[in-house]
Amino acid sequence: MAFQKHCPGCFHDKGGVAVCPVCGYDESLPRPPLFLPHGIIIGGQYRVGRVLGQPGGFGITYLGWDIHLQQRVAIKEFLPRDIATRHPGQLDVVTQTDETRSNFEFGKEQFLREARIVARLDHPNVVRVRAFFNANGTAYLVMDYYEGLSLGEYLSRVRKIIEPALAVPLIRPVLEALQFVHEHGVVHRDLKPHNIYLATVGKPIVLDFGAARQAAGERQHSMSVVLTDGYAPLEQYQRRSAQGPWTDVYGAAATLYRMLTGAAPPTALDRLSDDPLEREGWVGIPESLRPAMRRALALTPEARFQTAADFIAALDEYRPLLAPPATGEGAVSVPPPAAATPPPVPVPDPSPAPIPSRAPPPITLPRQEPPVPAASAPVIAVAVTAPSPPPPAAVEASAAASRHHAQIEAVMQAEELPDAEEPPPPPRRDYPLRPPSAPEAQASTRVPARPAQRAAPEPPLRDPAAETRPASWTVLAMPLALIAGLVLLVGGLVYRIVNGPERSLPTMAATDTASVPLVAARAAVAPVAAVNTLAPPPQLPQMLQLPAASARIGDDRGDTAERPAHAVGLAAFAISADEISVEQFGQFVSQARYDNPQWARYACESAGARKPSWSEPGFAQSGSRPVVCVSAPDARAYAQWLSRASGLHFRLPTEAEWEYAARGGSSSRFWWGDAYQPAQASCAGCPQARTGPLPAGSWPRNAYGLADTAGNVREWTCSAYAPYGGGDEAQCASEYERLLSVRGGSWIENADALRSARRTAMDADHRNVWTGFRIAQDLVVPR
Repeated sequence: MAFQKHCPGCFHDKGGVAVCPVCGYDESLPRPPLFLPHGIIIGGQYRVGRVLGQPGGFGITYLGWDIHLQQRVAIKEFLPRDIATRHPGQLDVVTQTDETRSNFEFGKEQFLREARIVARLDHPNVVRVRAFFNANGTAYLVMDYYEGLSLGEYLSRVRKIIEPALAVPLIRPVLEALQFVHEHGVVHRDLKPHNIYLATVGKPIVLDFGAARQAAGERQHSMSVVLTDGYAPLEQYQRRSAQGPWTDVYGAAATLYRMLTGAAPPTALDRLSDDPLEREGWVGIPESLRPAMRRALALTPEARFQTAADFIAALDEYRPLLAPPATGEGAVSVPPPAAATPPPVPVPDPSPAPIPSRAPPPITLPRQEPPVPAASAPVIAVAVTAPSPPPPAAVEASAAASRHHAQIEAVMQAEELPDAEEPPPPPRRDYPLRPPSAPEAQASTRVPARPAQRAAPEPPLRDPAAETRPASWTVLAMPLALIAGLVLLVGGLVYRIVNGPERSLPTMAATDTASVPLVAARAAVAPVAAVNTLAPPPQLPQMLQLPAASARIGDDRGDTAERPAHAVGLAAFAISADEISVEQFGQFVSQARYDNPQWARYACESAGARKPSWSEPGFAQSGSRPVVCVSAPDARAYAQWLSRASGLHFRLPTEAEWEYAARGGSSSRFWWGDAYQPAQASCAGCPQARTGPLPAGSWPRNAYGLADTAGNVREWTCSAYAPYGGGDEAQCASEYERLLSVRGGSWIENADALRSARRTAMDADHRNVWTGFRIAQDLVVPR
C-alpha cells in the first residue's frame, strides 16, 4: 500500500512511510468512506489531511495544506449527516432521498452566505475565513488553522475545573468577539466549550458559526434543533422563537459555568419548574459573581443581558477575593514568577521531534494583559476594571492566586510560541458600531499617514542678528526657485519621453481600438494640495480601450467556482496593457509618502525570502518588473493617487472586465487555445518555470494587446469573491469587503491557474510575492 509522502496529520515530509515520525499519525488506519480520502486536492489549491472534528453533525473539518501558500489550513465541509452522505469510492455528496435535496441545497446556500459574512469579520478572537467554494456536490470553507485544542477537550482531558481567577479572564475576550460579530449582524447560536479553541499563540478563538444551519432548520425539522443541551437557552428549543445576541450571552454564561463547576448547567427545559440551579446549582460560583451569572442564565430572553457588552460590564464588577486552593488536581510545586520578568522563550531543538505520547497536548490559558506588580507579591493578571484599590486582604488573596496561576502555567506550558519579532496584534477593545461615513472612508483610503519613527526635532535656536538682516536676498531667491522648478518640470518631461514605451501596442482587429487618449475622460476630482506640482509627472500606464460588449464570463468545464458560464453586459472602459511596475508604484510611494500601517500586521508571504516587501521581494528585481507584495488597499491608493495627479479616473478592474480583457476575444480555456503552450507563459512545473516574474511584456500579448494575463503574477480585481449569479463579478465591492477575487495565474502556480476563467479568493489586506495588479479607466466618469 502506497502512503503519502507528506503526513496527512501534520504535512511534514515523512518519506512515504505509514507512521509519521514527527506527529505519530498512522495513515494505515482505516478511514471511514464518509471522509474525503487522504491527499486529494479540492478547490484546485487545498490538499486534504486528517479529520479535525465533526461539529454538530452538520459538517466535517479537515486539516488541509494550501499548495500555493505552503501552509496549513482548516477545511470545513458542509455535510448534514441526517439528510446527506458520501458513498464508498465516491467524492460527491448525495442526499438520502429526493425530498431532502431542496433542503440540502438551501442549507448549502446559507452555509456559503454565512461564510461571506464571517469572512468580513476581522477580530483577533474570531476564526478567519480565507476562502469558500463549491466542489463534490457540496460547499467548503477554508479557515486559519491554529495549534492547540478546544476548551471542551481541555476540560475533559486536562483539568475539569478552572478557578475564577483564570476562567473570567478567559471568557472575557470571547464575549468581546461576540459583541463584535453581533454589531456586524451575525449571531453564533451554538457557543459551547468545544467551539472555543485555545490556540497556543495565547488567545481563545471562537469557531463554528452556526447561523446558516439554523436558517436551514426552518425548512427541515431534523435540521431545526441546532443546539447543545445545557448551553442552549429556552428560545432555541422553539422553532419560531426570536434569537439574537441574548442567545449567545446564555451560551457564554453556560460555558463559564462549566469552567467554574465542572459540569454544564441543567437543560433549559428542565429549569422550567423547580429550577435545579436555585436549589444547589450555584455551589462553586463565588458569591460576588452569582448576580451576573443569574442574569446571564435567565430563562426568558427579556430577563437576560441583551448584549455581550452588558455581560462584560457585569463581570468587570467581580473581583477574585478568595484565593484558590494551593493543592489539588494539576497543582505542582514551583516558585512564583517575578512580576516584571516575562517567562523565557524556549529555544527550538534542531534535532528531529520525537513521536508524541498519548498524553493530551499542553496548552497555555490565554492572558490578555500582563501581570501587575504588587508591593509584596505578584498579583494575578485579571482583565477587569478596578474602580478602587483592593483592601490588604484582597492583595494577599490575589498573591496566593498568582502563585497558583504559576503552577497552572507550568503544567500547561505551550509547545509553540509566536515569533518574538512579530508579536500578534493586541485584542481590540473598542469596535465601531457603524462603518465610517463617506467622508471618513474617503479620507482613510487616500494616503495613510506614515507612523512616527522618532521624536520630532527641536526647533532651531533663534538668531536675533539674523532677524535684523536686510531681506534683499529674497529678491534673488524667488527667481532661482522658479528656474529650479522649470528645470525639474522639463527634466520630468524629457525622462518620460526617453523612458516611455519602446513600441506601439497592437490594436484589436475586430474593433480597431487604440491606446486611450488620456484626456478622454476627465474625472471630477478637485485639485489636491498634497500633489507636488514640481515633481516629475506620474508615469501613466499605457491604456487600451475596450468597447461596450456582452462579455462571456466563467467556464462550465472548469472548477465549480467558475460556473455557470454566463454573459455580462459591460460599458466601454480602458485597461492597462501591462501590470503596474515597480517603478510606477515606487513613484507613487515616494511622492505620496505612502506607508500602509496594515503592512506591519499582514506580512507579505514569500517564496523563501525572509520578510519580503514590494521593493525587495526576495528575487531579482528591476523597475520594469510587476510590483508584488501589495494589498488591495495599496492598489486602490495607487489608483486614487494617479487619478488626483492626472485628473483622470482610475480604479481596479471588476472581475468581469478583467476576464473580458484577458480572453482577448477568445472562448477557449487559455487566450491562445485549449492546451497549455510553454511559449505563452510560465508556471510552476512547466518547461519554462521561473523563480520570479519577468519584466512586463516578456511574454506574447493577446489579441487585445494585453500582456501577462496568464502567468507572471496574479492580479487584484475590485469585485467581491462570491458564487456566480448575484452580479458581484460586474461591480466593485465596498472598501469594507474582506474577500476579493484575484485573477490570472502566476509563476508559482500550476498551468491550470493560467486559464482565463480561473478565480481565486483572497483577503483584501493579504500580500504575497506572486500577486500584483493592473488598473482600469472609466471612459464615462461615474457620478
